[in-house]
Amino acid sequence: MSAIKWWTTGVLAIVGYGSAAMAEPAQGTMSMSLSATATARCGFTDGGQDTNLPLGELTQADGRLDPSKVNGRTASLSGWCSGAGSTISINAGRISRILLPSSLPSDFSAQIDYQAAVTINGQTAQSQSNVGGSTPVVVGPFAGNITIAMSNAQTVGGANRFLVAGGTYFGQVQITIRAN
Repeated sequence: MSAIKWWTTGVLAIVGYGSAAMAEPAQGTMSMSLSATATARCGFTDGGQDTNLPLGELTQADGRLDPSKVNGRTASLSGWCSGAGSTISINAGRISRILLPSSLPSDFSAQIDYQAAVTINGQTAQSQSNVGGSTPVVVGPFAGNITIAMSNAQTVGGANRFLVAGGTYFGQVQITIRAN
């Protein structure tokens, strides 16, 4: 082997050896995506308990409905919804004598109509007790107070011209919050 060939091979070997020894360790970068879901939900934070709003004596001294026993009455609940399209609706049921008599004289009424409204996030849904439930109103995600207000009370048959039949009365307002 000639001296030049040996010297070139040896130098190349030394250079190659030195390059391998001085090279930085191999490295790579990877990213990992995370994905999850959260189901849109709603709930009442009052423990899901029904609320009672006592109206007291419904009549005035003349036997006719005292509208102030219903009008202006309010109740507050607490609730939340996490869906962007969450809705609220309300259904006011008539206030009726628990045991409706088979017949009453024509100047008596055993049922009271009224309007109920529920407000959340500045949005209001309303229901008249003789018409049925409201159309759902979009309120979006919220957490906090749900206000129910009652108004426009009158005996069935109109304008409180009827006497209110004596007895125990019951009515119900249903509030529905729905995550959409």
